[in-house]
Amino acid sequence: MKSRVVRTPFLVAGAVVVLLVGVSGCGGSKQYTIPAQVCGGTVSPKLLAPLLPEGKELKAEQKTLDSRRRQCVVSVDGKSALFIDEYRDQNYFDVLEHARKTHPEGNPEISGRVDNAVISDGEFTAVTSCGGGGGENHHVLDMVLAGSRETIKEKRGELERFAASYLPASLKKVECRR
Repeated sequence: MKSRVVRTPFLVAGAVVVLLVGVSGCGGSKQYTIPAQVCGGTVSPKLLAPLLPEGKELKAEQKTLDSRRRQCVVSVDGKSALFIDEYRDQNYFDVLEHARKTHPEGNPEISGRVDNAVISDGEFTAVTSCGGGGGENHHVLDMVLAGSRETIKEKRGELERFAASYLPASLKKVECRR
């Protein structure tokens, strides 16, 4: 089966929302506060924190790239740290097969936390049905962690936990009813 995550060209279709988070008074290397909402989705700051580097300022920028794709880029001190891509109205595909073909170096494995999801070194991908049946009624969540190969490999478990906690908010944003 041919997998198609995105079938249309990427067009910038919406306004860019920038969330600026002020500097907290806490000591240590992370001088920013992680909000409970990032790019319109509820997040667990406790689960997101291990994925982000040290720094002073956290920003989350959401873009609507076309009617079927949104992207959120979380950055610290101007450097991208996490990419969250959400696709709606997609065809079903086997994510493990897809990951093995496109990124075998990431050691993809079936997620133990989400159905039809894969965790790899630095990437998490899930395909969720939005109403049963076949056709273009699936939601795809793809998260990519930025950093060195060693860093992203060490954060594999943290990425999977965060992605699994984020998925319900992602489905709600696109009004996906399972």
